Amino acid sequence: MTGFKHTVASFVFVFVCACCLWLCVSVSHYILAKRCVCTGLTVVRVRFQMKNCNKEVATATRYAPVRVANVTLRGRPPLPTQLAVFDRPDVVSNRLSYGTHYFERAELSTFATLLKPETVVLDIGANIGWWTFSFATTHAVHAFEPNPSNLAIQAVSRCMNPHLARRITVYPVGLYNREPARCEIYSHPRNLGNTHTLCGTTEEIATKVKAHEPLELRGSVEMRMLDTLVPEQLFRADKIVKLDVEGSEQVALMGATRLLTDGLPPRALFMEITFFKDTKRRELYRFLERQGYLPVRMVRYNLLFAHVERMPVTHMRQQPHGASPNVCDDYCGFHHPPECNVTCGLSRLQNCCDWWTRQP
Repeated sequence: MTGFKHTVASFVFVFVCACCLWLCVSVSHYILAKRCVCTGLTVVRVRFQMKNCNKEVATATRYAPVRVANVTLRGRPPLPTQLAVFDRPDVVSNRLSYGTHYFERAELSTFATLLKPETVVLDIGANIGWWTFSFATTHAVHAFEPNPSNLAIQAVSRCMNPHLARRITVYPVGLYNREPARCEIYSHPRNLGNTHTLCGTTEEIATKVKAHEPLELRGSVEMRMLDTLVPEQLFRADKIVKLDVEGSEQVALMGATRLLTDGLPPRALFMEITFFKDTKRRELYRFLERQGYLPVRMVRYNLLFAHVERMPVTHMRQQPHGASPNVCDDYCGFHHPPECNVTCGLSRLQNCCDWWTRQP
């Protein structure tokens, strides 16, 4: 009798296990089928949108293969949409295509806090358009980009998003401190959209290329001054500026001294300062100080400058007591001794502004 009970128990156990296995396989097949259907619908939708933009896609693929990234743009509520990206090595394209499908979240959030309903955004160094489209959800955007391959990618995205394209004005030029001028544009083979605009003599350009190797020549581009390029009404509009032009930020702003001082100057400048080291950074700070801008916040590799008359900065300033020397150096650009030492904490850094006082 005991043996019979064991046999029945074993049979029941095997039967239950078989049922569980069948259930797991069925659920897995259902999920897989659902994913396939969803993926299929996405592919159909992408193909439909791309088909409507054949001309733009054909132009973009002359430079590099193109694909579509499913992204969510900032806004209230956030806007799910699709943007064209490179189907080749490119930092922004890779971030938008995989992982979080987002790029520079902290930087975008900081910039967004400055917006008013009437604010116009200037995106200088628009790359493939991530910042441009992110703010075109709610505001007018003037996008400046010299790289033809980036411009072609942007054109595909505008074609796919006509509701956003209405708010975007594109300037296919580089920004410089004089005109007329023409400069060469380069990018890294593993980062196609990252444009370096190099100006000067053949020898000067060769030296700059060597400093950023490996760079590949992408062509030449017309250079313009911001003051003579933008429409007159922009001088009277409320505006904020984002700059990311691989070390050419100061040169671009030197061609915008009227925009920075006349009418309604930009309330804020948000720029990458990675390429500004030592003397070069000191020159940038002194130039901006003369235009009326002070630093208020560091966000990774970007520094936010506020116009002293148009945006109160006291409530935004960080309190980096005991901060690292590089952060203190950024503050020392404007907070001259001894004020800068107090800002950075005398107990940790007795002379955090030493480099500021040294002559170039």
